[in-house]
Amino acid sequence: MSELPDGTYDAFIVDVEESSDEALRIEVAITSGQHKGALIALRATRALGDATSLIGMPGTLRVVDGLPHLHVER
Repeated sequence: MSELPDGTYDAFIVDVEESSDEALRIEVAITSGQHKGALIALRATRALGDATSLIGMPGTLRVVDGLPHLHVER
């Protein structure tokens, strides 16, 4: 995975794995723009939701100062 430049990206959650340390590994695909098709791996707390309910959800990925923030659209 290459680092995305700061910006706002339309995304789609393609995979979620639960880990033993109460975290989630989320893989999102960028769905529009210059980086369309890029796969990005993120780490999140389980407060975002459970793995089964997150797969297939659309979202918005915002990258600020190199740090990604995922907002899931429910």
